[in-house]
Amino acid sequence: MKAAAIALLFMSVFWTAILVVSGPRLWNLWRLSRSGATTQGLVASVDHSDHNRATYSYEVEGHRYSNSEIASHRRPGEKVTVYYWPRDPSVSALVAPNPALREGLSGTGILCALVAGASIWAALRVR
Repeated sequence: MKAAAIALLFMSVFWTAILVVSGPRLWNLWRLSRSGATTQGLVASVDHSDHNRATYSYEVEGHRYSNSEIASHRRPGEKVTVYYWPRDPSVSALVAPNPALREGLSGTGILCALVAGASIWAALRVR
């Protein structure tokens, strides 16, 4: 019983960490996939020391926004398609939201399933 409790605790902590790290991005991609719009933007800079994080700017209804995301193939000065949420244009992405959401959900699901399986295996092995 003690090993099962430890496995359950580990899975709970792990899934909480996954939700904290992946949750906001997946939530934004879901919103963009449901009712997103597009506009043109411009990559302002790429920080190679931060996983090639691209900072980009775009304009919606006369208001200027900027955001950043990890995008290793972007270059400063590059014109990009920006996917944004019309209710809050500060929510944006450089990737097409539908495939990115599918990838994010499947990757998170696989990772959680692997951790759950390993935790259960470890708990059963201890008995």
